[in-house]
Amino acid sequence: MLCYIPFDWKKDFEKEYVKEIQYICLIMTEEYIKNNYQDIIKYENIIEQRKQQESIDIENLIEENKYNLNMCEKYKNKYILIKDKYEIDLDI
Repeated sequence: MLCYIPFDWKKDFEKEYVKEIQYICLIMTEEYIKNNYQDIIKYENIIEQRKQQESIDIENLIEENKYNLNMCEKYKNKYILIKDKYEIDLDI
């Protein structure tokens, strides 16, 4: 699993800093993954160039996103659940 920021990240900062940090996890539903799998693969490196990976297994992708959702809920982290369309509008 690839994770840039741990779900329990708040423990590493003083409260005054936590309120200044915006942590938002993007999570895809199982339905979204199944309906958009080819696009997910096609655009996996659109933002950053990662090491060449073997093809991403759809079942692993679904499980990883379920896990990420559970961890966000456990640690009360903000997240955006991508259900139908990948349209993200953030107020930063």
